[in-house]
Amino acid sequence: MHNRCSTRLSLPGSRALAGLLSLSLLIGWSPAAKGAPEKKASTPEVWWHTGYLVDYGLIAAGGAAYGLAHLMDRPLNAKIGPVYDADNPSGVFAERNADAIGRVYAEEGDGETVPTVWMLYALGGGAAWVAAQEGFPLLTGDVVSGQRFHDTLIGYVEGLSLTVGVMEVLKMTMGRLRPDFQDRARRYHCHTEPLESLDCDGVAPLGADDDEARWLLDDGRKSFPSGHSATALYLSSYLSLAVGGTWVWGPNATFASRSVGVLAQGMLLTTGTFVAASR
Repeated sequence: MHNRCSTRLSLPGSRALAGLLSLSLLIGWSPAAKGAPEKKASTPEVWWHTGYLVDYGLIAAGGAAYGLAHLMDRPLNAKIGPVYDADNPSGVFAERNADAIGRVYAEEGDGETVPTVWMLYALGGGAAWVAAQEGFPLLTGDVVSGQRFHDTLIGYVEGLSLTVGVMEVLKMTMGRLRPDFQDRARRYHCHTEPLESLDCDGVAPLGADDDEARWLLDDGRKSFPSGHSATALYLSSYLSLAVGGTWVWGPNATFASRSVGVLAQGMLLTTGTFVAASR
């Protein structure tokens, strides 16, 4: 990968904590404000080079991995824990599996500690934050080169693309059953592909139609690794490094900026850890 670590860890955003801190705090405690004003270049430097093609390629590879995993007809049989055999599905209802996969199925957002839509909001907010951090100095003319703006956003997208790509491939190949899979399978097989051995009195259908029911059953076979955990820890880690690069260990960091930066990093990493633990 292109050597962008130094760029990520020295992000220039004097207004870096937009959304987490008030504008007055950003202006008053910005570490960049403590140093000498940045000299504007008379002409924009030519900074793009072919090494960035590696980063673009990794973004494409992560997206392709995610897309190809979705082309698989069904997740593979579980490599960890109980196994759902589509040819002999009754075996999954064995009493010995109750502890591992016997929880009651809850519809999306119903009883979840961290609904999926919250993760989408967080990822969008993170993208907006890194864009504002580097884009605002460009808009105001404080900097001329767009390299750091480019590197910050490319780094964010690259990390996210690889995270979700690897995650989805593992989900489809590991096939681990979710803790509520017995209930999902019972509701599915009572209404979509009936099994004579099942007691279906009072059992509600899994989905509004057969296609939705099949999708929810297959989703119940994608427990490992946790998508919430992977994306939350990626997001909190990336943003923590971005904060630290300017506010904590950056060349113009001050005692005040370090205090605020460490607090922000602690909040980010605590949130990411909480989301992972909730799964």
